[in-house]
Amino acid sequence: MKKIYFLLGLLLCGISASAYDFEAGGIYYNITGTDSVTVTKGTNNYFGTVNIPEKVTNGEKEYVVGAIEADAFSGTNINTVVIPGSVNAIPDKAFSSCKQLKLAYLDKGVTSIGESAFSNCETMNSLTLPNTVTTIGNNAFQSCKSLPSVTIPGSVKHISDCAFLMCTGLQYVTITDGVESIGSSAFFGCNRLTSIALPNSVKTLSNGAFMSCIYLKTVTLGSALATIGDDCFTNCHSIQSIDVADENPNFTSIEGVLFNNDTTTIMLYPPARPGETYAFPASVTKIGKQAFRNNTKLVNVDIPDGITEIGDYAFSGAGRLANVTMTNSVGYIGTSAFYGCLVLKSIRLSEAIMALNYSVFKDCYALDSITIPASVKRVESSAFASCNKLTAITCLPTTPPMTNSYAFQGINPTIYVQKGCKEAYLNASIWQNFKIVEIGAEDILGDVNGDELVNVSDVTALVNHILGTAEYPTERCDVNKDGEVNVSDVTALINIILAQ
Repeated sequence: MKKIYFLLGLLLCGISASAYDFEAGGIYYNITGTDSVTVTKGTNNYFGTVNIPEKVTNGEKEYVVGAIEADAFSGTNINTVVIPGSVNAIPDKAFSSCKQLKLAYLDKGVTSIGESAFSNCETMNSLTLPNTVTTIGNNAFQSCKSLPSVTIPGSVKHISDCAFLMCTGLQYVTITDGVESIGSSAFFGCNRLTSIALPNSVKTLSNGAFMSCIYLKTVTLGSALATIGDDCFTNCHSIQSIDVADENPNFTSIEGVLFNNDTTTIMLYPPARPGETYAFPASVTKIGKQAFRNNTKLVNVDIPDGITEIGDYAFSGAGRLANVTMTNSVGYIGTSAFYGCLVLKSIRLSEAIMALNYSVFKDCYALDSITIPASVKRVESSAFASCNKLTAITCLPTTPPMTNSYAFQGINPTIYVQKGCKEAYLNASIWQNFKIVEIGAEDILGDVNGDELVNVSDVTALVNHILGTAEYPTERCDVNKDGEVNVSDVTALINIILAQ
């Protein structure tokens, strides 16, 4: 029995030893054809410089080095690799997680780079791609954090998804004419990239292609571009201008702002474009999805007559936006349109909108009052969630809008309704949970903010209303009842307080 176990052990050792056919120059090979070999893993890990030859001799036989096995060098301690043109395809994960790999040179003849082929090569600082490469696979160079520059040859028709994702040291990207499409998140998180110019051959930018390139300042789009995916430039806070080739039939640029070709839709307003206000061209009828998202400059926005739609996330995260007005031409405000506008204090809504959509004002921490127009039929989930200063909502619909408890999550405002409507709101689901005050019926003279007290906070509220930084019911602001709201009402209010 012991002899049997001994023989089995020898057999297993023999199998292990045959994991490669021969070694030459520190590189291990398997014979895969009459005249060809494939580079494979060996008994010892690779390290240092690996210069893969086009041909290798074993005994008296010469072989062409035609391939590299998947994972062959993955996780090893190599610092340089030269791949000959005889190797047409670099397979998936061939060099992934080679933490000390600094230089990768691909000779002419290499046509394909597999998925994650060089991913997580964190110290790679030099990469040469020949003009024979036609395919760059998903995640091929993901997290090559030290790579400073790359030139994509025109032979590559499609840069695959996440190809250079999180290459945080990438400063210069040259995309050569011939490339036709850029995949989802291809350059996501390339933090040091400051400019990108697409050649006239690029037709498609997929979702998130340049998302979170936080120092990207200038973008130039070519003449063939027809599709820009969602979130393509989201979180690119530093963009100052977007230029478009004059010959492009789909998009145009006016003073660095991106529009569709007939300028009816504003598609992307550069987040760091100088100026605290913006004058919309008269041709604009729609503010596109995410058009002003994460804007860092605008303070006041007046949406002019003729604009009918404000898209999803249109102003979400606009960090300095304090005041918004719109005309009654606006019939639709999208989901999360003003979500996270942290300093938004005043907004005057269109009297044509039918709904306050999901999260439309969520996390607008400075918003202290708002008037819901009579046209509104629905207030959706999270519409006012976490609006911590929102203490007064004037609700003009005579029939309480449909809503749910999540719409007002985390707040407890006083609801001001029109005369004769209090009973309807007291009997309506969700609305009945709030204090309902009928405008003009139960007002205390001088109680501008509706807290049933008359004191200095009402003076502050009245001044803010006059300045346009807050909005309260006119009936309560007109303290002297002369039909107007002005500084004389402040004087009347102060006299009421002093007389108490």
